[in-house]
Amino acid sequence: MEITIIQDWQEPYARLGNGRDDLSSCYAPYYLNLLSAYLNLEPIMISLSEVGEIIGLLPLFVRNGPAGKVANSLPFFGSYGGCLVDPLLEKESRRGLKKRLIAGLLNWAVEENISLVTVINHPLEEDSDLYSSILRPDLQDERIGQVLPLPQTNDHKEALTLLLRGYKKGRNIVRKGLRLAEVRVDNSIEAFRFLYEVHRENMEAQGGLSKEWAFFETVQRRLEPEREYMLYIGYVDHKPVAACLTLRYGGFIDYFTPVIRREFRSTQALSAVIIRAMQDASVSGYQWWNWGGSWLDQKNLYRFKARWGGQDRRYIYHIKVLEDKRDFIEMGKDELLRSYPFFYTIPFSALGAG
Repeated sequence: MEITIIQDWQEPYARLGNGRDDLSSCYAPYYLNLLSAYLNLEPIMISLSEVGEIIGLLPLFVRNGPAGKVANSLPFFGSYGGCLVDPLLEKESRRGLKKRLIAGLLNWAVEENISLVTVINHPLEEDSDLYSSILRPDLQDERIGQVLPLPQTNDHKEALTLLLRGYKKGRNIVRKGLRLAEVRVDNSIEAFRFLYEVHRENMEAQGGLSKEWAFFETVQRRLEPEREYMLYIGYVDHKPVAACLTLRYGGFIDYFTPVIRREFRSTQALSAVIIRAMQDASVSGYQWWNWGGSWLDQKNLYRFKARWGGQDRRYIYHIKVLEDKRDFIEMGKDELLRSYPFFYTIPFSALGAG
């Protein structure tokens, strides 16, 4: 077996992920292309080959900064990364390939003078323990992922009934939203502008970081609606008040950017938008609704997602520091965010560790 860095990764990456129901949109070739266009960086693909055929891949992006080069698999809000191997192989063979890829990642990082590597495993990944045992991370950061199995039906009304059956504690909330709000699919640039503006307002109110307009514009311009994404808009009294951007790949629908105008929260228009997106996903044959991750201290966000009946799937940010950790700690939170935009370096909780 041979570990190499390849340039022509599109075909083997698509082949290894094609038709699988255990991978989110982060493993779609379109997502890597989206990140590449938005971040203005080329992906680096660690490849494992046998008899000339690629049987394993591990994608990375690298950004240089004051503390050195940082590699993420993958960067940007809520992205996952790690190993992608042939799913048709036996379990032990798959584990062996992942061990080789992770070891290859470490060797590459040393050769390329990478200061820090962060790998985020997928919540449904069966061999997530290998990142700890092979990578031997210096730091780890945990998230609570939540995934909801979607009912398999070709009827919207039946999908609604089955979804509400699982959402026992909030079905009246959803019914209120459906009564007060009209939901439409709208993939136009105007709809994306509304999504961005309300997203920015919501994040500013929470003191959080918002995605830039350039990102949403890139999604609308580069991705294919219905096959790769859908944007749902909720209207109350003919005014747009809520929206949710979803990304699509394999068996997954990713709940990517939900928004609602603060003064319309009581209408539950966002719940109506979400349930409509779930109905469409069900009748289209998707198997999982991925809520994404919550920090361990985001209790309210966790409860909101949990009420829909999803399953907890915890996942880890595995952080390997190859140079001096103090170089990152001494930069502080604001400087890290400025110097390594959209890249994960170290947990902010570690900044006071000295």
